[in-house]
Amino acid sequence: MAAIQGYADLLRKYGHTVRIFMMDGMEMKEQRYKAAVRIFMQCKKSKKNAEDAIFDKDNIDVSDISDAGRYYGGILFVPSVASRYCLSGRSTAGADAAHCDGVGPQLYGSTLEVVTYDTNVHL
Repeated sequence: MAAIQGYADLLRKYGHTVRIFMMDGMEMKEQRYKAAVRIFMQCKKSKKNAEDAIFDKDNIDVSDISDAGRYYGGILFVPSVASRYCLSGRSTAGADAAHCDGVGPQLYGSTLEVVTYDTNVHL
């Protein structure tokens, strides 16, 4: 965690906006279960697991996760150039989101795209 915090501090030093997401023990366990289900389903799809195999949540080892612990959940940063651009953009903007969970081999969540125009109507 110290390395992530150091990375975030370095990004902030150069004007970037940074947010670190943390999870408690229960959220971390749910993430591990979700990942295990995903891996299990991918193994079934690729025929590494039998077609009639059934996922058993009790087989997932979560003994290293403390309910009272705090765990790294992700990092989000906005480059300073994007932050400055958004400040000078027009109010005309568009956004689109797609829920991608289960769509491809490495898609576990949602993606969001935002488009805005500057004062000269350039994308």
